[in-house]
Amino acid sequence: MRRNLYFVFTAASFALLVSAPGRFSCALILAIEMLLLVTGGITVSYICNFSRWESLEKGITLISIMFLTILYKQLVMLLFPLMALQLGFVFYIPAVSSFLMGNIFGRRTAELEEALIPALKLTGIFILFSLLFFLFRDVIGFGTVTLPSKTGIVEIILFDVSKTSFLQFFASIPGALVLVVLAISLLILAQDKFNILEKAGILDESVD
Repeated sequence: MRRNLYFVFTAASFALLVSAPGRFSCALILAIEMLLLVTGGITVSYICNFSRWESLEKGITLISIMFLTILYKQLVMLLFPLMALQLGFVFYIPAVSSFLMGNIFGRRTAELEEALIPALKLTGIFILFSLLFFLFRDVIGFGTVTLPSKTGIVEIILFDVSKTSFLQFFASIPGALVLVVLAISLLILAQDKFNILEKAGILDESVD
């Protein structure tokens, strides 16, 4: 069932939410990377499918995604060196998610636009969720909204966190894990509802 594959992708992508520092500035850099990798990966896959390289499609796509990841990391190191150092290995997590995206959601069509649109829609939803997730952690945990800077990050201070120190838990990795578990629980609940509707014949299992 195709809907179950959406949850496979989502669960893999949530690793990004736990591993990355709880700063909105990090989310912005990773969001751009995600869009770049998904677009690049599906484009390469499309080219392979409509050429003589069909049998090499997955290998070429994976190599292309890794190349784009390294290239993007070098660009971030040039523009925001301290941010690149802070993110470290986290740069490579979107590569896994985008590869899954291309294989699960990339449609084999005669038009590249038709192959990209479904994957980019889901990517956009996940990126929006990620931005809100990191914004929440940044505001609640640090009392700030942060943006990337050549010298590190620019902090827009909203309030004094010393008065709400108990909320700093959500800026930590355990706090992020708690938030992710809550989000996954909601997704599982939604999946159960879909299954009930399918068994009742209200939804068609073949629906994307």
